[in-house]
Amino acid sequence: MNRDTAKKAGAIFRKIRRQRQISTQQLAAGLLSVSSINKFENGHAKLSFTILAELSRRMNLRPDYFFQEIYKQEGSAYTIFLNKIKPIYESNDLPTLKKIAQKKALEVAHNPDFDLIGQLVTLFSLIKGIDQQYSVDTKMIEKIASHLLAIEYWDPFEISLFNNCLILFTSVMIKNLLKEILYSLDGVEASDRILSLLCNAADIFYRRKDYEAARKIMLKCETLFSDQTKLMIRFKLTFMKNLLSSSRKQAVIDNNKLIESLRMIGSNNLASSYEVYMRKYDFPEKLSNTPKKS
Repeated sequence: MNRDTAKKAGAIFRKIRRQRQISTQQLAAGLLSVSSINKFENGHAKLSFTILAELSRRMNLRPDYFFQEIYKQEGSAYTIFLNKIKPIYESNDLPTLKKIAQKKALEVAHNPDFDLIGQLVTLFSLIKGIDQQYSVDTKMIEKIASHLLAIEYWDPFEISLFNNCLILFTSVMIKNLLKEILYSLDGVEASDRILSLLCNAADIFYRRKDYEAARKIMLKCETLFSDQTKLMIRFKLTFMKNLLSSSRKQAVIDNNKLIESLRMIGSNNLASSYEVYMRKYDFPEKLSNTPKKS
């Protein structure tokens, strides 16, 4: 989270606190000093995700509420960028994606701003998903990984960036970054963004045949899942869980039922992608009931 965003988070926090007529003394009690909250509200200090989550609970809010409000107001440059390239990616227009990546690389060469690097690496990821032979600048990927490892807590931009670029990270990088996220979630309700990220990470490990890593992530997802989780995320969670916890025969039966449900609600593209997935990737050998210790 950059300085400007941190200031905005503090201002939004103060506005919500005042609307709910809660004093800083009430919020701080037994958790942190009143001066720490005052500094945060005035943009002079940051609070960890764990602290913000507890303050959220004391105001009867979801932990990710502040970040949603911040990016709703400012119209994240990354979100605007994603919206621009989405139709190009969905139409598999590889030449256009590569031209955009070339232009973005020139921008980064003149102005190595982290937001621009994030956009460039996202383009690398999208292109790599279509053309596996595409050569990417590994230094840019390492810069993204180093930044994500260094931050205190993850805002929507950083979660989305990691999620969109998973395919480019080594398995070791992904595991280390997930540890950081899961540590920040200790005792905290996960947002749909994070559940989507975890599910996609399990997908990456499954494709790489690291079934044990994929299964550990899915077991963690089960503890974070809630009735409020979006339907499409719930479908993917169930799809991956079936692949990792059932015999091949039972997984096919269960996922065919899932695919049929998707078609019933009109999600034909997603249903077809799941069918292709089961044909393309090997089923794991039978897994033990408990994951191995790492």
